[in-house]
Amino acid sequence: MLASTAFLHTRASSPVTRNARGGEQSGIFQASAKAPEAASKGDGKGLETLVTAFFGGVVGLGVAVAKTIESMVNKKAEKPVWHPSQEVGNIYPIGYFDPLKLAKDEKKFRQFRIAEIKHGRVAMMAAAGAVVQHYVKLPPFKELPSGVQVLQSTEGQIAFGSLVAACGLVELYVWRQADDKEPGNFGDPANWTQTGLGGGAYNEENREREIVNGRFAMPPSFDWLPEAITCDIGNL
Repeated sequence: MLASTAFLHTRASSPVTRNARGGEQSGIFQASAKAPEAASKGDGKGLETLVTAFFGGVVGLGVAVAKTIESMVNKKAEKPVWHPSQEVGNIYPIGYFDPLKLAKDEKKFRQFRIAEIKHGRVAMMAAAGAVVQHYVKLPPFKELPSGVQVLQSTEGQIAFGSLVAACGLVELYVWRQADDKEPGNFGDPANWTQTGLGGGAYNEENREREIVNGRFAMPPSFDWLPEAITCDIGNL
């Protein structure tokens, strides 16, 4: 009797629903029926989250690798920091000498280097000519004085003016400095490299030799001029 009462009480306390056929179905059986559906929905959402996280990680890794490669390429493509002391002419014991900081950038340094080489070449020719012309004279100038005193004659003035004009024409129209070549590199018009007398190509060693010789020739070539004028003893 007591067991039957408890069973009736349990059925009475459980919610009753109707199925699609119109029959009754208790709440316990209804919850059991909905459980697999909820589990399937939960598994679907978890799989979707996992797939999204996977592809997101792949995309993030790809972006990181691309940025790393780009930074490496840009680092290799970066031009090294330029300094005048790295150029030809930085020779012991003086080294690079620019106390006034005139060569502020590479373009300015190139202009000064072109001028230095040009002045050095003129000074070497002047220093050698100051000695040679004291002993050797061309036939039209045998009766003319040596040194700067030759400018006191008409022939000397004409010859000096012609020399200056010829040098100007050569510099303006013949030996013009190309932007894609080293300062002072005008090629090899006399084919010195073919004869073996030119010391080889215009490499760093020969460029340094020329710069050193030009620097050495500039002071004496300027020194003899006032001395020759004031002492009136020629060039020696």
